[in-house]
Amino acid sequence: MTVETLADWYDVLRLLTDAGYTLWQMQYGIDAPEGFQARFIAPGQLTLEVITHAQDVHDAVLAFKG
Repeated sequence: MTVETLADWYDVLRLLTDAGYTLWQMQYGIDAPEGFQARFIAPGQLTLEVITHAQDVHDAVLAFKG
């Protein structure tokens, strides 16, 4: 899913936290055409991918402590 605002990130953050996700892997960067891509995993759940080009969302993903 693409997340370009902190408001949208907070909705995703709630989902990640409630379902027990942890940050698994990251690639690229906000200045790449693909955007910064972060993947999250949780037992018994599908892998969730967040893509962003926004610096504040990138920073919030890196601060995620799931």
